[in-house]
Amino acid sequence: MALIDIVQFHGNDQEFVWKFPSENLRLGTQLVVKPAQVALFVHRGKICDEVKEGTITLQTGNIPLLTSLTSLPFGGDSPFQAEVWFVNLISKLNNLWGTIRPIQLEDPKYGLVVSIRAFGQFGFRVSEPRKFFEKIVGTAKVFTAEQVVNYFKGVLLQSVNVNLGKAFMQERVSVLEAAMHLDPLARHCGDAIQTEFARFGIELVNFFFHSINIPDEDPSYQRLKNIKERAAELNVLGRDIYQYDRSMEVLKTAAANEGGGGRSCRRGRGPNLTAGM
Repeated sequence: MALIDIVQFHGNDQEFVWKFPSENLRLGTQLVVKPAQVALFVHRGKICDEVKEGTITLQTGNIPLLTSLTSLPFGGDSPFQAEVWFVNLISKLNNLWGTIRPIQLEDPKYGLVVSIRAFGQFGFRVSEPRKFFEKIVGTAKVFTAEQVVNYFKGVLLQSVNVNLGKAFMQERVSVLEAAMHLDPLARHCGDAIQTEFARFGIELVNFFFHSINIPDEDPSYQRLKNIKERAAELNVLGRDIYQYDRSMEVLKTAAANEGGGGRSCRRGRGPNLTAGM
């Protein structure tokens, strides 16, 4: 059983988490931790030490928790077994996302429930390596950027589904006006997403909406457009003129109905009058 003299990261920049292949270490082994990395010592499934950037020689003085767990003597090159995991703290910024199914929400200005789709981009980084490892990694030997992106894209989409309607209500804008308010809507949703990400030791570096829209084939789109056009007409004409026009339409309709009904009544009264005579 060969003992390891140097422990360092041999993965690639697409691996957020990488496990050193051997667990046969000794006091005196050199640990090399590159910039934007953290090394975690794991013994019997428990994180017992965390080493940040730099090169150190493993000794009882600089790995006290590991020493207490393995009952190593001071000095010498005593062998011990421990897993060493490297966690990359790099930022992954260019991750695209989009809703899988339309989101149902009520338009804050017009009160109509509509189905919307949203698309955008997000970036993230591991901010708390210990929490990230404990919450996410489990027994995987390598945790790639793609795996991390796919996992947190699901977390992000769930948060967007829950919070986008709230964002519209807070901004008090119609879905039809979304293109002019993408930044404030993104800030509202981004705050909620960061709260979710923080539970896993992840920091949301950026979050954007590229577009928010209603599918053209959705019936609610035409209904919402009609309501907006009516509201615009009301604003242009003024409420009094608008109400007057509406009242005139009602009177014309009523007059037409009354005229048709009157002819029917006269035809109906003839026999009765004759019978009376």
